[in-house]
Amino acid sequence: RLPIPSYKCQLGGQVVVNIEVAPDGRVVNADIDKVNSVTDDCINEAAINAAMQSLFTTTTTSTKQKGSITYLFVRQ
Repeated sequence: RLPIPSYKCQLGGQVVVNIEVAPDGRVVNADIDKVNSVTDDCINEAAINAAMQSLFTTTTTSTKQKGSITYLFVRQ
């Protein structure tokens, strides 16, 4: 489940969020990939909030998985 970010930001652009997913599918850590993302606090915050609400398939391993989610924000 990847929720669509809710935002009222004036700027737009790409935001890449690096995530860490627990074995139960919950995102337990999320931070902005500053090299591959626009630098706007408003859309970065919306991306982090959406990433933290994401839910992935559970796994039987006891280790956390790392990955990323890319959001494309349209200028409003």
